[in-house]
Amino acid sequence: MSVIRTNKLTKHFKNVTAVNGLEINVPKGSIYGFLGPNGAGKTTTIKMLTGFLKPDGGNFEIVGRKVDFGNTSYMKNIGFLPDVPSFYKYMTGIDFLNLCAHFQKCSTDAIAGLLYDTGLEKVKDRKIGAYSRGMKQRLGIAQALVSDPAILILDEPVSALDPMGRKSILDMLVALKGAKTIFFSTHILSDVERICDHAAIIHEGKLLLEGTISDITGLGGSGRIILSVDSEKDFLSSHLADAPWVSEFNYDGNEYSIMPADGADAGKEIPILLTHTGVSIIKYEQAEPTLEDIFVKAVNGK
Repeated sequence: MSVIRTNKLTKHFKNVTAVNGLEINVPKGSIYGFLGPNGAGKTTTIKMLTGFLKPDGGNFEIVGRKVDFGNTSYMKNIGFLPDVPSFYKYMTGIDFLNLCAHFQKCSTDAIAGLLYDTGLEKVKDRKIGAYSRGMKQRLGIAQALVSDPAILILDEPVSALDPMGRKSILDMLVALKGAKTIFFSTHILSDVERICDHAAIIHEGKLLLEGTISDITGLGGSGRIILSVDSEKDFLSSHLADAPWVSEFNYDGNEYSIMPADGADAGKEIPILLTHTGVSIIKYEQAEPTLEDIFVKAVNGK
């Protein structure tokens, strides 16, 4: 069952089409990564899903029901964190969460646990104006959860956090998997690989790829080749640049990272090329394709 479904969803800003006939399906209980470069239409899509922007075309469904713009009753199913959350700086963290519970007419029983889970328990009585950006991001996640919604929509939820803070939030999202459906946009592809089971990649408002993480990475064919040789050769680099079996490559000294367009050809041609250039192999590794590899290929139209 899809808990979020968009049908040819479209949004224009003057002469720019920010979202162009977008059709995505977010399965119930999934952690769904919504990916795209800056300006791809991710935040615009999220603003339409949460009722802040009216679509210019198409529609969307939440929990199987078509949403009409202006009717926000469906938002009782959704906890939302915008990309740049705003707070009342004069309030304490716990007061703010109590206020959120009051406005949403829900119990305050979960607040103590949310403060603990988001690492804010020790600063719950501090004024929000004295919070760091990371603390505010954690408070935003806590307010998204205060009504115990079935769906979480999070726009860049860990962008302001340090590595330890990011890990704690991601671990919390994983713990919610199955009990809630989590839809979040991010630029951190490694986080998507780590916790998501489904993802979509969009570019210029259009859907490029959607599916399970394993299905998407499976489209990559042969993975990246890491090649170390005993000496640096400009001749080797020039041949790799011209080789039809090379999609892209880069190098640092005598170590090369090669993305093959054809893995079988790469396996045949690399030994011949090394023989011609007179270098010896120190290391040869071929990794499985990563989400980043697929993302770059999809966005570049390869």
